[in-house]
Amino acid sequence: MVGIFFKECPESAQTFMNDIMALRGFLTNQQKVWVAQARETAESNNQTLLIVSILGVSAGLAMSILFAGKLSKSLLNVSEDLAQGSERVSTASQQIASTAATLSQSSSSQAASLEETVATLEELTSMVRLNTDNAKQAASLASATRDVAIKGESEIKTLISSIQGIAADSKKIAEITTVIDDIAFQTNLLALNAAVEAARAGEQGKGFAVVAEAVRNLAQRSSESAKVIATLINDSVGKIENGANQASVGGKVLEEIVTSIRKVSDLNSEIATASEEQSSGIVQISQVMNQLDQVTQQNASASQESAASAEELSEQSKSLKDGVATLTSVVTGSNSGSMAA
Repeated sequence: MVGIFFKECPESAQTFMNDIMALRGFLTNQQKVWVAQARETAESNNQTLLIVSILGVSAGLAMSILFAGKLSKSLLNVSEDLAQGSERVSTASQQIASTAATLSQSSSSQAASLEETVATLEELTSMVRLNTDNAKQAASLASATRDVAIKGESEIKTLISSIQGIAADSKKIAEITTVIDDIAFQTNLLALNAAVEAARAGEQGKGFAVVAEAVRNLAQRSSESAKVIATLINDSVGKIENGANQASVGGKVLEEIVTSIRKVSDLNSEIATASEEQSSGIVQISQVMNQLDQVTQQNASASQESAASAEELSEQSKSLKDGVATLTSVVTGSNSGSMAA
């Protein structure tokens, strides 16, 4: 297209090229002018920037000095507060450590005492259990003895009743012997009368007199035997009555023994029941003491941990005090340097 334009219109093309070259020269010259102006502007700007920088640095230094003074005062106040706080923390941590150590020692002593108490309670529990078993055995034996005594009391009452029956029969026999003696006495009188009548009869009454004599002798012998029997029966009755009285006294004594055995049995039952309750109570106390022992040991462990934490807090407070001292020295040194400047 351009080649056709140069071929068809050579003059116009030449004129166009001349204009293009002129524009190129103008732009080249204008570029040089712009570069020179830019250099002048840059130099002017550099000078201005330098002045502004110097003024900015001066103002910054002045403001930094002023701010450093205020900051150093604030830091000094903060460091003083931190120093006081660290001192209080250190004192409190020392008190906590001392209290924790005392509490740990007391807890350890209390734990040892509780262990001894628990051991004593276990021994006491064993003794109470043994006493409970013995009380149960004693109650069982007392109950068996009471049953035997009651049976013996019944036998004694039966014996007394039998003796009283024998005594009554003996009295009846004594009465019968009295009747026999009376019959013998009357028979003797009849024999005596028969002998008198036989004597009056003479020879005819001799045989009758012999019979009457024999009857009289028999009556006398019967009377004597009845008297002996009566004496023996009276002695037997006396002995039986004495035995009955003694058996009655023995029965009363046995009744008292039975009553005492019942009381002893009741007391043994109450003792056995009380021993069981004591055993149960001691077992509960032993369990509570074991729990208290565990809690005390946990408290002792916690006290030791508290003491360790208090020591660690004390070390941290010392480190804080050292940091505050370092900060104070830095701030003090910085403040002195700024004041000197």
